[in-house]
Order: sequence, then structure tokens, then C-alpha cells
Amino acid sequence: MLLFVLEGFKNGKNEGLKLVEFTFAGKGVIEEASRYKAENKFDEVRIYEAQWVETTQPVGFGEYKIIKQIS
Repeated sequence: MLLFVLEGFKNGKNEGLKLVEFTFAGKGVIEEASRYKAENKFDEVRIYEAQWVETTQPVGFGEYKIIKQIS
């Protein structure tokens, strides 16, 4: 499972984060970023590849770390 972080900006200010998971890399993350941008009227959405960090939290409530910025 691939984890991505979408970071939305308005007027240069971070206004939101969204975590999305895909089973394989492809156009899906770009389409999701475009939809996220339109729905929230962001000026810019940055995409980061991330991975879950091992914790004692239930799946989906754990911590993640950014691996690299994609866009």
C-alpha cells in the first residue's frame, strides 16, 4: 500500500492535509490531488510520498513520515 500526503495552500498558507492510500502508483494520486484542490478551492496542492511509522496505535491512527515531495 502506498501512502501519500496532500497539502493544500491558500494565499501561500497551509490550509489542510489529507492522507490517501493506493495499492499501486499511477494517475490516481494526481486525480485525487486535483479533486482535493477543486473541492477546497486551494491555490496549490503539494503531493508527498510517505510511509507509516510503526506505533502501538490502530491502523489509520498512527504516525507517518514524509519520504519525498512529488509535486
